[in-house]
Amino acid sequence: MNFDVRQTNIAKGVAVLMLLWIHLFAGTQELLPFISMLTLSGSAIETKMINLFSVCVSLFCLLSGYGMYKSYMSFSKKHTSEGKFKLEYDVIFVLKHLLKLLSGFWFIYIIFVPFGLITGKIQYTNPLYFFADFFGVSYLCRGETVNVTWWYMGLTVLLYVLSPLLIKWINKSSPTLLLLSFAIIKMNFLPCSNVRVNLFSFVLGLYIAKNNGFIFIDNKLVKKSEKVIFGILSLLVIGYYNNMNSDITNAFFSVAIVLVCFMMLSKIPVVSTVLEQLGKHSGSIYMFHAFIYYYYFQPFIYMFKYSIVIFIVTTVICYAVACILEFFKDKLCYNKLFDKLQCKIADRIVKNPKKSSIDIKRID
Repeated sequence: MNFDVRQTNIAKGVAVLMLLWIHLFAGTQELLPFISMLTLSGSAIETKMINLFSVCVSLFCLLSGYGMYKSYMSFSKKHTSEGKFKLEYDVIFVLKHLLKLLSGFWFIYIIFVPFGLITGKIQYTNPLYFFADFFGVSYLCRGETVNVTWWYMGLTVLLYVLSPLLIKWINKSSPTLLLLSFAIIKMNFLPCSNVRVNLFSFVLGLYIAKNNGFIFIDNKLVKKSEKVIFGILSLLVIGYYNNMNSDITNAFFSVAIVLVCFMMLSKIPVVSTVLEQLGKHSGSIYMFHAFIYYYYFQPFIYMFKYSIVIFIVTTVICYAVACILEFFKDKLCYNKLFDKLQCKIADRIVKNPKKSSIDIKRID
């Protein structure tokens, strides 16, 4: 069984559920009380699970690294001539992914942000911050943002820009890059802590993609019982240590989660379908979910009182909104517009586009 787009989306589905959970129940019980499913040592279990579920960021980075490696290697094979892969192709590759990321982000931005600015729900104290926020790099610029969860946009933009360099490095000297990115985690004197902590997850995703790590482990475990035992033990052991020092173990915990999704959850019909559908819209849900549960409709969301009901309602609403947004993007030919823009940019960068035959639409 291959680790394909479907498998990636199933893992992303798990990640987005974790994301919604930690944002819904992180410090809200005192401000907007919810009825907990269970109380342990005086604390709601929902709050206790937040440390464990914070792995979702690392999980997204790992899967992003895996996908970027596969995409880059496929693209480079098509456009390598005389044993050389030209620098301008690296630029095209990065721009393709950045435009795909930002086009989705801009569609959400122009819908949710103006509404908040008009109603006073959100605001910019300095108009200059608008530009950094609009391009998703406020976190990197240490600027102001109208949505605190958008710090991940800056991380993603940076990883996309660095991806060709990191991929070439991982192909040339995997141990060096793995050790360096791991060591950076604890270098507190470096700025942008979220970049330091999650870079290793992205690099580990590159390494696993290079060596087909998920498929290798799946093939080694022949029996179904072996896969179940290995998956559960991995989650329990790494999850336990992750709860104590998540910065160090998040990447390894992410690998365990992906393996469980790959070897177990993907084989359960209804569960895998639900997770796959959520995963397909995970990027969109990440970009707008804070406007739903926090900025605009907070009283409505927490009106349901019971934590599990709040979680289910929020998930259903976010999925429905994501589907509606995709519907309008399709009707407006929004994605096709950006496809044409990407092709024009590629033609400008490559001096002889007909000879180079860049197929920009096939850079996944």
